[in-house]
Amino acid sequence: MVGLNIGVLTSVGQTVDAFFPPLIGTWRSQGHDVRVAAGSPAQLVETTVITGLTRKAGPRLARAPKALRAWVSDNKIDVVLTSTATASAIARTSRLGVPVVYFCHGLHWDRPSLTNLHFRLIEKVLLRRTDGIVTLNSADTDWFAANGRGIPTIRLPFGVGLEAEAYPRSKAPIEGGRARLVWIGEFSARKAPMEAVELASALRDLGVDFSLTMVGEGAERDRVVRSLQDRSLGDRVSAPGRQSASKVLAEASAIVHTAHWEGLPRVLLEAVSVGRPIYAFDAKGVRDIPGAVLVDRRDARELAHLIARDIGRPGSLSDRVAAYPEPHALSSDVSAGLLAEFLLRHFERPLQPR
Repeated sequence: MVGLNIGVLTSVGQTVDAFFPPLIGTWRSQGHDVRVAAGSPAQLVETTVITGLTRKAGPRLARAPKALRAWVSDNKIDVVLTSTATASAIARTSRLGVPVVYFCHGLHWDRPSLTNLHFRLIEKVLLRRTDGIVTLNSADTDWFAANGRGIPTIRLPFGVGLEAEAYPRSKAPIEGGRARLVWIGEFSARKAPMEAVELASALRDLGVDFSLTMVGEGAERDRVVRSLQDRSLGDRVSAPGRQSASKVLAEASAIVHTAHWEGLPRVLLEAVSVGRPIYAFDAKGVRDIPGAVLVDRRDARELAHLIARDIGRPGSLSDRVAAYPEPHALSSDVSAGLLAEFLLRHFERPLQPR
């Protein structure tokens, strides 16, 4: 197999560490060379720091195109795979002389509206400088198909994948009695943790015997804790901060998710791998998770009714996971292989400079 020299570019090194090490490891084992660059160092992968590249737009970015062109030339990169908003915009407008593939972890909107019009206009302009697209959900795939006709596109059904051995399939510890629910995410406006508080209140009103553990950190956490106290939910709901998702899922009966939109929520793929029922609001990215039970966005009481119904039927929680894919299908090796095949098929020979 012919090997590619793949350049991975993100705005900051933290993004490299969060998403790419398993992919990079698989690509290198397949015979591809991989060079990584970002605006700050990654901790898990050797990284070239691009002068001027930052997460947010600003005057320093004017220095980034020259540094990017030097990185591509010095490393004889065949194709640049770029992720995150700022890095992808700079890469697609800097005339790098090689194909630039946009790894879109999630367009920044669910449904089109006036408030996200500027995001959509920017993306339409950048499509003129986009040689390939990687998507993670059906809504983004459809948007690119409508607005970027003719651009090679691949959708990774399970995103960058998981280290499947870290999330082994197991039986939920409780079928009858108290339901042990978990919410995992950033305490932010988009993830809507207060909706999980509403859900807990509704479950109590329905007489459901449950506990809810809300795992994570963020700006909204203090507000959530105060609300739990005000509603006298402290005996049912806890917010212990960061914990191991694998451990929390293994101890849970089911997971609830309240985000307004997602790219493809990794924590729900982890829940699929472990084998836990998923109850969530119908939102972009979430609706692509296999087997998820969805209700109209922000209808916490309807979600509570569905959970109460399933808890009251013996075996219903385990029935929810019967159609889940096996953990090995969610492996990052599978995603890495699909993406490498896509890059080879379309970009084995570099395009001429635009």
